[in-house]
Amino acid sequence: MKNLRFPFSAKQVIIAGLLVVFVFLMMDLNSRLADLSRQKKQLSTIQTEVHNIERTEFAVQTQIAYATSNLAIEEHKRVDEKKVRPGEVAIILVPDTKATPIPQIVATPAPTHMEKWQVWWTLFFGE
Repeated sequence: MKNLRFPFSAKQVIIAGLLVVFVFLMMDLNSRLADLSRQKKQLSTIQTEVHNIERTEFAVQTQIAYATSNLAIEEHKRVDEKKVRPGEVAIILVPDTKATPIPQIVATPAPTHMEKWQVWWTLFFGE
């Protein structure tokens, strides 16, 4: 058998192998960076939703605290049920039906059509 020689030296094969490994590592790094970017966007979206939910919770807690307070109960009795405290007199205002005037409709006269020479005559000499 003849002596077989490879067309590349051992150094070139090792460098090519390292380049292939480096390319695969860079592809993996790129994939991981894309995942990181996507996850950061999701985190930002979720943090915004959490903030909005916390604000809604605070508003609801405020409404619950007001609804269970004595002030809300008294306001409900006064406004909705038309109740008064002992010693007070309820006054109910009745609107006057004759107070609203009936509007008078004034007919606007339709403009008359004038010829151009009549417009100029009126401009220069008046009517």
